[in-house]
Amino acid sequence: MTDYPSAPEQDVAVLSRIRLARNYEDFPFSPVIGAEETELITQRVWTSVEMNGQADAFHFHHLSKMPEDEQGRLLDRFQISNDLLKYRDNAAVMLSKGETISIMVGEEDHLRIFGLMPGLQLEIAADLAYKADSWLEKGSPFAFDNQFGYLTTSPSNAGSGMRGLILMHLPTLRAAGQITRVSQEVAKLGLTLRGQYSEGNEADGNLYQLTSNAALGRPEEDVIRSLIAAATQIIEVERGVREKMLEQDELSVTDRLFRSIGILRNARLMSDKEWMQRWSDLRLAAVIGLIDGSIAEIDRLMMDLQPHSLNASVGKSLSERERGTLRADILRSKMTEMPNALVEI
Repeated sequence: MTDYPSAPEQDVAVLSRIRLARNYEDFPFSPVIGAEETELITQRVWTSVEMNGQADAFHFHHLSKMPEDEQGRLLDRFQISNDLLKYRDNAAVMLSKGETISIMVGEEDHLRIFGLMPGLQLEIAADLAYKADSWLEKGSPFAFDNQFGYLTTSPSNAGSGMRGLILMHLPTLRAAGQITRVSQEVAKLGLTLRGQYSEGNEADGNLYQLTSNAALGRPEEDVIRSLIAAATQIIEVERGVREKMLEQDELSVTDRLFRSIGILRNARLMSDKEWMQRWSDLRLAAVIGLIDGSIAEIDRLMMDLQPHSLNASVGKSLSERERGTLRADILRSKMTEMPNALVEI
């Protein structure tokens, strides 16, 4: 999401994303179809985009014609799914130039449509996804059953075909050991809270994704409302724990964050894992006002300094050491744009 401004609840919410699963009724369901049929679907999708006057608003990519690291950069920015890369030989993606709509062809279903917005803006993300959905269905109807709704390869996606995701930064909830309790509470609502970059309740960068589960039998509005309500509660708990930690021992908290800032300003090597740890501290420091930095830009920096994105930026595959050196060089430059705020402890 290029140069996006401040967004609602962005101190905790990083990203809101809606995903729609769709299949055309006149093609066998993926992954049964082959390369020729997938290409026909791709052409149909692009024709629909053109017929709705949107061709100039989108970039079109055949994944097989993109370098692997360019594919990875799309994943780093949450614009495609991991599963799309499993079918990369035949897959394609149409990405809006504002990076708020992504239309994936050839994943588990014929189409997976993303609507993306920064912060807690799930309803707007849904509007974007459904706008693209309406363009695509005008020319060729999707597989739909009056009883079961939209038909999908996996029965768990049938119905609305919709899944929602809210990506959240929860450093103080994790530090307080409350992630497991919160995960159990949201599970009662039919939602899942898990680490973005790792399994279970551990998460690199303290990033967690709150997601909806089965779509069958649940109206879209109900899924969106429940996700927003749960996210709002988690955000308030994270803020409350953050305030309590600062009240109890502000010196220790700010000392730890300033130490990370000092490392980011001076490091000559920054590994993949350490970067996510330092990024989490940097983001929290911006949230509580220790540095003058845009949270939106710090989030974009997190994505741009992932391994695939770094490789793509220089057009070649870097060794771990080369990547760590380049990342540290970029960080030293970027940190000059984020001066320390005047803080009295």
